[in-house]
Amino acid sequence: MTVISLLGSEAYSTKAAETFSDMGITNYLHHKMGFHDFFYGPDGVFPKYTGLPPQAPTKNRISRSADPRRIAQFNDLNISMNLPNGWLRLDPQKNGSTARVLMKRTNPTVYVSLSGYRTPKGQKSSTGAVLSASQAKITDMSHGTIHSEKQRATNGISGVAYQASATAPDGKSTIYYSVWVASYKGCNYTLSVFGDQKYESTVNSTARTALNRLVPLQPTPVTLFPTVYRR
Repeated sequence: MTVISLLGSEAYSTKAAETFSDMGITNYLHHKMGFHDFFYGPDGVFPKYTGLPPQAPTKNRISRSADPRRIAQFNDLNISMNLPNGWLRLDPQKNGSTARVLMKRTNPTVYVSLSGYRTPKGQKSSTGAVLSASQAKITDMSHGTIHSEKQRATNGISGVAYQASATAPDGKSTIYYSVWVASYKGCNYTLSVFGDQKYESTVNSTARTALNRLVPLQPTPVTLFPTVYRR
């Protein structure tokens, strides 16, 4: 029995890639799984483009044009965050928080918080466990309520997003939360975006944008092609 890899021959690989391009599969892989630049980017296997913008984004990679001064990298948590412009970065400790990133913007006032921790040696963690702990903090608040939740992944990290609300400490307003949690390669993350209840739509849209800015430093390897066995 002979084992043949689909990437074992340059000629075969080029032909296969062109066939995939003709079938529109390359475009699909790019948009869904971020493979376009792997094949056709300047440093790719077959350096050419087939109709997609030459600066098409690559999955699990921060854009080369991103300002390094705006990237918060946490090696111990295997995560980085591309910080947006126009946000004021706050000192978490001065605000009584253990978050790694705490940001604020005004008009309207919305906060973004990223926290995380490594699973202690000898222990196991899961997204479900992180989710339960996060939601327990909400329900312990005055009138804390969980509204909805659904699975959501970003750049190879699978997690769960949920929305919630609770009465503010002053008792005069309601705080709306959009939270995402995940457990990935021994690290556990919580991304929280919150603001006044009346800015619910802004909080939700900000949460989606902030989530896309999270990138693992060591992404999960992906098998591009299966191995074909020929008798």
